[in-house]
Amino acid sequence: MRAPNVVVPVGLLVAMGSLTASSGCNHMERRYVTPEGASVYAMTFAPDTPPLFMGREENLYQLETPIELPIRPPTAAEESALAGAPWVSRGDYETEITFTVTNLDMENVRVVGVTLNGINPMFEYVPGFSVEQGNATPDFAQWERTYALEPGESRTITGREEEIAEIAVDLASATSSPECELLANQIVYFMNQSGIDPRSTACVPPVIPGLVGFKLGLRSTAAEPPPVAIEASVEMRDVRDRIASPGQPVWEPPMPTPFTPPPPPEE
Repeated sequence: MRAPNVVVPVGLLVAMGSLTASSGCNHMERRYVTPEGASVYAMTFAPDTPPLFMGREENLYQLETPIELPIRPPTAAEESALAGAPWVSRGDYETEITFTVTNLDMENVRVVGVTLNGINPMFEYVPGFSVEQGNATPDFAQWERTYALEPGESRTITGREEEIAEIAVDLASATSSPECELLANQIVYFMNQSGIDPRSTACVPPVIPGLVGFKLGLRSTAAEPPPVAIEASVEMRDVRDRIASPGQPVWEPPMPTPFTPPPPPEE
């Protein structure tokens, strides 16, 4: 049996805010994406954070916050020239995300996962979890790392441009056909790059829509919510003039359809 994923309210204002433009020309310049009223995206497990699933031995806890990428709208001429193609495609801009995850517990080691799931103009990747013998096992996130943090330890990790690009490929691949939907957990597994496994490669569509946002998450299987915090900064590199300039209107894509990997067929 498998229950759907649930987004836990974070209590933080995370609407897309202003951009800080670097010097130089518009193309290939780097800009930071920030939440309104803050310089970084941030979340912390509070002592009263409700579990996503209450297990027989341990609970599954999860926090998520959205990150919206500021894409400029197409001009009338650009929209006419699309001829059904997506306005944003992989390679139009590059994104890098740097996380700092901190164990606020000064006495105990805490184990926590950092997750990142992509959103394109059609789909949002929403991992679920399966339940076996009273305990929950999460589906793979599109990007995830698990850390055992020593008391008071902070660790900084970067989701590199090529790793974020792989999220775009995996999301397009997992949603390309009903047959590929069944392979979603395999496709997004971090050790399985899109050009390695022939089953995954067969699912890669000819056109890869660009990502318009992410869900940044903290995840832990424990008896209680771990006192762990995360801060994330987002940097974009404009390759093909798709990023909105400060003060410019931001493109509003259609509402994406949540995609949760279907359960494996019963043997």
